[in-house]
Amino acid sequence: NVSTKSLDINDDINVDSEEKTLTFEPVVELIVTKTITEEIYMDETAHVSVSVWNDGIYSVNSATIINPVLGDMELQDSINEETTVSFSPGETKAKLFEYTMKPVKTGTYKVPAATATITDPDGKVHTFTSETPSVEITGPNIVLTKSVSPETVAPGDEVKVTVSVANKGTVRVSVTASETLPDTVSFVSGDLNFKEVLAKGKTLSYSYVVKTNEAGEIRLPATTSTFIDFEDFQGEKISNMPVISVVDPEETSAEFSDDSGSTSSSSGSSS
Repeated sequence: NVSTKSLDINDDINVDSEEKTLTFEPVVELIVTKTITEEIYMDETAHVSVSVWNDGIYSVNSATIINPVLGDMELQDSINEETTVSFSPGETKAKLFEYTMKPVKTGTYKVPAATATITDPDGKVHTFTSETPSVEITGPNIVLTKSVSPETVAPGDEVKVTVSVANKGTVRVSVTASETLPDTVSFVSGDLNFKEVLAKGKTLSYSYVVKTNEAGEIRLPATTSTFIDFEDFQGEKISNMPVISVVDPEETSAEFSDDSGSTSSSSGSSS
């Protein structure tokens, strides 16, 4: 901005100004965009797309585009996570990566950013990064946890088995579960079946008592459950497989006695 102030022959003051705007365009600038479906239900899939635009005034050769995949969802397509492309000034490479992902559990997840990397003639590396959009997954999320108490018993002692059924999702769901016992275990009392409607965030449990006369480690089979929500979305979940350690006290005592044998020593004197 330039201003002038002058006094003319009539002793009048004259003021004038003028400005000039300069636009600096980027020599090289890659704009990376990554999008994902904002909200899906557990039985739907999310669409992911990555595009890159050269906003600079020069061509770009051998730009490396890397697109990490979200680990909290199942990839439904076969894709490479890296590619190399060239750009003319102002050119857009739309949908360099395009794929779908299937939910594993409910929640809100951010996708990792995609990056574009180039090396200029002076050897300097420039990296351009996308935003990290989120996807919200709604629906049921059933978690089964199976435990035993006590974990170590003697043959013939009773063990309480407890199965916790938690709905960590966002909707009500009907859950049915059933137990399978190994041949080495006998049922004493309790519930071997479960059928309840769980509200979101609700946890219920059931338990039963078993015993065994055989020593050793007994791994209980996983509990299998099926669920269906009020959108007719259904599926199956299984629990962990806890271990009961059955130790015979007599065998333990015998082993201890064998391992702790006594030793004797004699000493003589000379004169």
